[in-house]
Amino acid sequence: MEQPIGFILVFVALVFCIISIIISSIVLFQVARHAWKFPDGNLLLAIENYLAVILCSIILLSLNISAIQGDLKIYIYLDSLACQVRAYALCYAFTWLFHTFALQALGRMSNIIFQHRFVFLRSLRVVKISVVSCPFIPFILFCPLVAFNDMSYESADFQCATNFREVKTYAFLFVVAYCTPVTIVVVCYMAVIRRLTKATLRIQEVSQGAMRRDIVVLRRLVLTVCCLVCTGIPTIAFWFQWVFTRQLYFLAYRIQTVCLSFDMLFLAFSLVLINPQLKSIVTRLHGPRIAPVTVRVRPLQTLTRIV
Repeated sequence: MEQPIGFILVFVALVFCIISIIISSIVLFQVARHAWKFPDGNLLLAIENYLAVILCSIILLSLNISAIQGDLKIYIYLDSLACQVRAYALCYAFTWLFHTFALQALGRMSNIIFQHRFVFLRSLRVVKISVVSCPFIPFILFCPLVAFNDMSYESADFQCATNFREVKTYAFLFVVAYCTPVTIVVVCYMAVIRRLTKATLRIQEVSQGAMRRDIVVLRRLVLTVCCLVCTGIPTIAFWFQWVFTRQLYFLAYRIQTVCLSFDMLFLAFSLVLINPQLKSIVTRLHGPRIAPVTVRVRPLQTLTRIV
């Protein structure tokens, strides 16, 4: 009974990853083409979001394929160094993904709070530097994780993953990958709310389209991050189960993989709804195309009075 349920879970996760890769690739291509013609900092941040989603989906897809190979008794290089590298890469990719949300929240906050001061923070050059440097931050933070060397091959699930039995590793991942970026997003949102409640902010400034768009994006970003944290509740529950009972549910790793794969499918759709600019680009792509009509108007002739 365990093997059919586990196989179904992995197959569902595999489908989630494939759909996520297809949708994210289509949206990324359209956004990148639009950003090439009309450079914009918000679009660059969205491109980085989708790059992180595609990377996470590809790694999860590889792990799911390995699990299916194990269920089908195809033991081809499952317990190898490449398996551990994929496990480290998955942790890195998810950390990068959450830090892209933190970077986007910081950018939206600077647009509102530093609207008339520190204008250079909103320049396209600063955004490009931030986007390029963001992938290196999780890489630096993950140096202690490599030193722990706690990625192990789970023979029952035919994949390498962070061992639930290693408390220090999960605590480190919880702080670096989840707590730090989520805290940054929430603090940025609270700072914006506090700024808006001040009497010094004029009504005309709040009614501006750009500021209103930044507030909407930041609010949706908080909701998205909260949804991602909620889908991580099963992983946290399994970890606490091991800490207090020294027992682990036999489908813990499979359920964790399904939750992570569903996160990627959820982000493939929700990232378009978060950013109004992305939504307008995608809507313009799939909307009806109306050919422009040219109308020639003759100049009015002067009426002469006939006597």
